[in-house]
Amino acid sequence: MSRVLAGVVAVFSLQAAPHVALAQTEIEEVTVIEKRRPRHAAQPAVVIDSETIREITPTALTDIFRRVQSVGIRTNSRGEAVLRLRGSEERQTGLFLDGAPLSVPWDGRVDLSALPAGIVERVRVTASAAPIEFGTNTALGAVEIHTPFTVEPGLASFQAEAGSDESGAVSAVGGVDTERVNWLLAGSYRTLAGEDVASRSVIPYGPVVNGYRANTDIGTGSVFAAASTQPEWGALRVSLLSVDARRGIASQGNFSPESGEARYWRYPDWRFNQLMLNSRSEFSPSFTLMTTAWLQHFEQTIEQYVDDSYETIESTEEDEDRTLGARIIGERSLDDLDIRLFGNAQVTEHRQVDSHLLAGTRGPLQEFQQNIYSLGVEVDTMPRSALQLSGAIAYDLASTPKTGGRPAQEDLDAWAGNLAVRWYSGEYWQIAATVGRRTRFPALRELYGEALGAFLLNPDLEPETATLTDLTFERNWRDGDARFRVTPWLLQIDDTLSRRTVTIDGVRYRQRYNLEGSDGHGLEVSLDWQLNDRLEVRLSSTWQELTARKEEDGTRPVLYQRPELQGALSLDYFFGRDWDFYFEAQYMGVAKDEDENGNVIDLPTSWHIDVRLFKTLDVRANGRWRAYAGVDNATNEVVLPQLGLPQPGRTYAAGVVFERL
Repeated sequence: MSRVLAGVVAVFSLQAAPHVALAQTEIEEVTVIEKRRPRHAAQPAVVIDSETIREITPTALTDIFRRVQSVGIRTNSRGEAVLRLRGSEERQTGLFLDGAPLSVPWDGRVDLSALPAGIVERVRVTASAAPIEFGTNTALGAVEIHTPFTVEPGLASFQAEAGSDESGAVSAVGGVDTERVNWLLAGSYRTLAGEDVASRSVIPYGPVVNGYRANTDIGTGSVFAAASTQPEWGALRVSLLSVDARRGIASQGNFSPESGEARYWRYPDWRFNQLMLNSRSEFSPSFTLMTTAWLQHFEQTIEQYVDDSYETIESTEEDEDRTLGARIIGERSLDDLDIRLFGNAQVTEHRQVDSHLLAGTRGPLQEFQQNIYSLGVEVDTMPRSALQLSGAIAYDLASTPKTGGRPAQEDLDAWAGNLAVRWYSGEYWQIAATVGRRTRFPALRELYGEALGAFLLNPDLEPETATLTDLTFERNWRDGDARFRVTPWLLQIDDTLSRRTVTIDGVRYRQRYNLEGSDGHGLEVSLDWQLNDRLEVRLSSTWQELTARKEEDGTRPVLYQRPELQGALSLDYFFGRDWDFYFEAQYMGVAKDEDENGNVIDLPTSWHIDVRLFKTLDVRANGRWRAYAGVDNATNEVVLPQLGLPQPGRTYAAGVVFERL
């Protein structure tokens, strides 16, 4: 990498809601080694804990996120499983692993289906204004994935699964404890011959082989290692995630081969490596320095075939990305205030070679670079014992010194800010309100990527700026067996990045451009209820309405693939000492999409039902062994988040799992 990034980074912690007597709140050690801030008015968030993760026996990250309120998972036309909060675009949400961005900066996203689930201890989803110290590119929220900071020696978890479509998965997590260093070691492997098809009607041009879609196979393996220590001055952790995958990509099955719109792609090589460092240094009882740094190396090869037989390769794209990033937070506690200064910096370099195999030509090496910086301050205070106030302001900057020979984009900058208040009304009620402004700069691929000749560049792209407003009412019951939460929200986005079709000399190209903006509002409702020792119920529903503003010519663009209503019901029932039954139903309401003729159509509503049956085999002092069997999409429903790219039909799986208790 040609530049060295100045600064170091800090991790953002899980914020647990304190009780009214905040001054007596104990400091808890959390996954990312930052202490709780009793004066901080943290944004409301949905937390998926380790117990909930065990219930769904996930084999990939996508299995976890499908269960989170206001989250949508869809597989796009590039074959990437991406996450969307409140109907947002996938690049508008920040994704973090132990405080470090978990996305490829060239594209601004990452394929969640290729990443392991076995190392995940906890997930925190903030669907409102993201914690401001995360910096830019978190326009519409943040998802924090946390791995265990320390693990007791021996086996921590194990899972082995086999299922329909020649699917299989195995993962293991263990710990080794020396006198001064605690080691966390994990590995996983997952394979799939292809995805089931619920109905051919929604993919009339998508080839099906042996009952599943052609070119939807996947094989992915991962290794995770972390070394943690807690010296007198604080805490330190170094960790490495390495993923090696290969996969096919389903063609968008509503496009005929003659249309020229369908992609016939494979990823024969997909490698993601990320090295992370987290630390906390306590220089005095009133001053703490928290840092995180990350070094990411990503490589992939894209093969483009001439047709859906996947026999003749027409062209290839070879990509390599190197990213160095850092964040630092200094926190000073005064008599009445907590002051936090933070800075973010990230440099990414992208190298690409495009080759046309049929013509026998290999293109030149193209080099791109993007630098992103953020600097800000946040102040927390408690004017009353049950009232928290937090305010922040930050400045964001992005530049692209290398452009692969394309015309250079001017430097982009923007201001961000946040105001939050949380009031504990009595022992069981709390009210939280947040107003935040966040920025997303166009990714390098949006600015300069041509996607094997499919895109027309736009040198005038501007950053998106979003203003988010939330008001959350939460009721907790005395015994902790129930929690009810209601959140109305408003959203305004200026210069929303979108995509249009441009025809030049009879050839259709895709092009990114800025809309005038878009506006939205919605309502989230959730109830978690432990009815008795045997039955736990979770209900959630999200209603949202998102519309684009009128353009200068008076037209109003359609915002695609944004369901008006999402809902979920899950039941966890223990019947007998050794048996456990888990049921989950997810509803997706009406959304719009564009068909192959450019017409706006309604995507069908759907229910996605999953069931699991567990049998405890053995209980020991340090954990238990359980066998399970399950069915996903039990009713074989057509689930269509994007036209031509349905989710898999009914699938079966059975396995065995060890869980440390």
